[in-house]
Amino acid sequence: DDALVRELARLEPHGAGNPRPTFLASGARAAMPWSAVGENGLRGRLARSEGSLRGIAWNADPGLAELAAKDVPFEIHYRLAAQRGWGLQVEILAARAQRRCA
Repeated sequence: DDALVRELARLEPHGAGNPRPTFLASGARAAMPWSAVGENGLRGRLARSEGSLRGIAWNADPGLAELAAKDVPFEIHYRLAAQRGWGLQVEILAARAQRRCA
């Protein structure tokens, strides 16, 4: 939400000695199948308890599109970004199928 974006902005400026925070989420689900963007990117929406959230993955592993199409939970490493006119967006750095606990 906007409060989190403001808190993350307090960590700026980002650069070589201060990289942007990266987060891990388990149980992520696609709100719909993802589509290709550019040469090797994917764009789609992640399901939330209320609505959905924009997502983008550059240099995406093709497995992300498969996970999104199967409607199965997955884990993501991601960064948050506030996009002017678009609101909050998740930049997915890596994704994989949800690991099952024994």
